[in-house]
Amino acid sequence: MPPQQKYGPRYTKNDEFEKKKVDAGQKLQERKPASAAARGNLKAEFLAMMKDLEQSYKRALSHL
Repeated sequence: MPPQQKYGPRYTKNDEFEKKKVDAGQKLQERKPASAAARGNLKAEFLAMMKDLEQSYKRALSHL
C-alpha cells in the first residue's frame, strides 16, 4: 500500500507557503495606515511633552 499523501496531486507545501506569504502581505498592507497614524500621534505627544518640560525648566530657573 503506497504512503498517503498529505496534499493532493496539485497541492504542495510550496503552495501552502505562498498562501501564507500572500496572507501576511495583505495583513501588513492593512496595518500600514494605522502604524503611520500611531507614529503621528506619538510625535505630537512627544512634542507636547518637550514643550511642557521646557516651560517647567524656565519656571525653575526663574525661582533661582
